[in-house]
Amino acid sequence: MKIYRYAMLLLVMLAASSCGVPQSPDAFNATPEAVFLRQIVKQLAARDIAAVEAELDTSLMKPDTHDLLVTTANLLPNEAATSVTPVSWRFFTMNGNRKATVAAEYQFPSKRMLVSAIFVGDAAHLKIAAFHFTRLAAPLSVTNAFTFADKPIASYMFLGAELLALGISIFAIVQCLRTRDLRRKWLWIVLMLVGVCQFTLNWTTGTIDVQLLRFDILSAGYAREGWVGPWMLSVCIPVGAIVFLLKHRRPSA
Repeated sequence: MKIYRYAMLLLVMLAASSCGVPQSPDAFNATPEAVFLRQIVKQLAARDIAAVEAELDTSLMKPDTHDLLVTTANLLPNEAATSVTPVSWRFFTMNGNRKATVAAEYQFPSKRMLVSAIFVGDAAHLKIAAFHFTRLAAPLSVTNAFTFADKPIASYMFLGAELLALGISIFAIVQCLRTRDLRRKWLWIVLMLVGVCQFTLNWTTGTIDVQLLRFDILSAGYAREGWVGPWMLSVCIPVGAIVFLLKHRRPSA
């Protein structure tokens, strides 16, 4: 029964880590940050520069701020968006200062754009700390789709390594549970649940990032930035599982 308690604790921790983050596009659209983003885009499209200036954080108030806002507004077509697709939403608080990063994909009749912004302050008093527009050639749902078409051999090798690490971890845990008279079995299982030194592959771009102090449950994982961001595959070295399998090898006949 101990292993089930550990599993429930893990599920509770994972659920707590997502508290406060919208889990659906509808929840995204209802957040104060998403409402504020739509307001700023509407004001820029209407060339209401004074209204946007009033919402800037004091750190952005510089002599050339007005000219930069005019240049930014000119990137937007002066027309209503036909659709707005949530892309990502996240926030963090440091030293009592709240900072939220929000992004949405805007489809206008003449162009498609990715709009991202950084807002500071509490939900009732948001201010703009950064604002960016990026022209898109295709919907992000298409660009970042998980597909095997036109992928380099390195991506297939990475996926194979991830499946191998996952298989080793599961096999080692099963062997541990079946091993009789094993001291500190719970500690072995905990060590085998996590892998060390995380390698992360951006499935869209093919770039690989290495972080020594990150880990994955069962030495493998996948995630996505928001709803239409690139898929990120990750794999860790299953050190605990490898050590257990080497230490408890069955003697040959």
